[in-house]
Amino acid sequence: MPVAGDCSEGAPGSPRPLFIHRQTVRFPDVDHAGIAFFGVFFTYCHNAQEEWLAAIGYPLPELLTGRGTGLPVVRVECDFASPARHGDVLRIDVFAERTGAKSITFRYELTNETEARAVGVVRITQVAVKMQEMRAIPIPDFLRAALVTAARETS
Repeated sequence: MPVAGDCSEGAPGSPRPLFIHRQTVRFPDVDHAGIAFFGVFFTYCHNAQEEWLAAIGYPLPELLTGRGTGLPVVRVECDFASPARHGDVLRIDVFAERTGAKSITFRYELTNETEARAVGVVRITQVAVKMQEMRAIPIPDFLRAALVTAARETS
C-alpha cells in the first residue's frame, strides 16, 4: 500500500498522481450532523499540497520567504460524492490538471481509504505571484520542472 509521498499507480489506465497524502478526519472537523464540515476539505487539500512541496524540496516557508514566491488561490470547486466522518482516513491523490503560463489547477481526489469509496473531487486554481508585490509571475522554472518531471514519469 502506498504511503504519503509515494506516487504509486492509481487505477489501471488512470494517470499517476503527483503525490498521495493521507488525512484523518479529526473531531474539530465535523459538524453537528457528524460529518466533515465542507470547508475542511480545502484545508485537507492545502495540507496535501504543502506535503508535496516539501517532498519535492520546496517547503512552503522556503517558497514564500526564501524564494519570495506565493501561490494564492483564485478559484475553488468541490464535488462531494459521500460523507467523511470523524476517524475516517482519507487518501488524497494530487494531480496537476492544467498548467498555464502563470497558473496551475490542481485536482485532489479524496477517497475513504477504509471503505474504498469516493468522497469527493476538489479543484483549486492558484496563480504564481512575487510575494513582495503580489503580482502574477510566470510559474517558476523549479516548479514547472517538478511538474514536467512528474508528467514524464506518468507517461
